[in-house]
Amino acid sequence: MKRILLTFVVLMAFKGVTYAADAAPAAAPAADAVAPAPVDIGYMIERAKSGDQLFIIELARRYKEGDGVEINTQQAKYWYEQAVKGGNPDGHFFLGLMYGNGDFGLEDKITACKQYEKAVAMEKKGEIYSHSHNNLAVCYADGIGCKKDYSKAVKHYQIAAKHPYAHI
Repeated sequence: MKRILLTFVVLMAFKGVTYAADAAPAAAPAADAVAPAPVDIGYMIERAKSGDQLFIIELARRYKEGDGVEINTQQAKYWYEQAVKGGNPDGHFFLGLMYGNGDFGLEDKITACKQYEKAVAMEKKGEIYSHSHNNLAVCYADGIGCKKDYSKAVKHYQIAAKHPYAHI
């Protein structure tokens, strides 16, 4: 019964949310469009070391995915941790994904859940990290990495639904 109620609440929370996939397809690039120049990784590292949060997160992503550099999960983890030290909740979110997916060895759902909780705790007035709320809601709803708690799951699903594109 609780599962049915939770499903109903989640469906109602997402009622009316339009997703990017539902939008009209993007126009094809012009025939004379120039591909963007490759980013100088050395420059990115320099900017990241100076504390530029955009470059820190982007550098971590590149190391995680092997975009312009060889895949290096330890470097990705290092840069996401630097983002957290700089006050960026996205660092916790992406660390949560990596722990949950087993990028550091075995899947660690407990640590993943804790990372989402830390991201949510770092929110400042007026800022909502909907992706962290959504993943935290899944943890609570299914008891993944934490004790099942439907009331907490509903709370976080509702927050995520009210702000579907915040900080994505």
